[in-house]
Amino acid sequence: MAFTLNKRALSSLLFILIGGGFAAMSWFQHPLGTAASMGRGFFPFWVGLTLAALGSLGLVRSQALEGDGGIAIAWRPFIHIIGAVLLFAILLPEGGLYLATLAGTLLASRADRGFPIGAALMLGLGLAIAAHLAFVAGLGLPVTAFPSALSLWGR
Repeated sequence: MAFTLNKRALSSLLFILIGGGFAAMSWFQHPLGTAASMGRGFFPFWVGLTLAALGSLGLVRSQALEGDGGIAIAWRPFIHIIGAVLLFAILLPEGGLYLATLAGTLLASRADRGFPIGAALMLGLGLAIAAHLAFVAGLGLPVTAFPSALSLWGR
């Protein structure tokens, strides 16, 4: 039986990678302890291992099922969404939370050509305000709110 990369196989591989990654990080970076005296890595290790095991079962099952077509990737939305996350990460340190959120939202909104630019601007501003209230005001995280050129408003 030849291995085909269909939708189920791809999602199963994702489960294996994420679960295996969490289990490996927990194993190497945190003490696991025992069931009676759990360490910091105990829970993430076992959850990751379970996730990887379920992904392995799904991978085997995906190869047994026939008729699941290959995966087609819509490249334009994919590039816009990944680009929006990268743009946010690049702009956040110097551009501040508001600029990074607004720019990332605008780029992500271009993934759907029919999404109105005005709605994207309103959504970006709303998300920036919500993020500021939650992370800066609520949790007290040291995130710059505005570009460093506008240091008058600061954090």
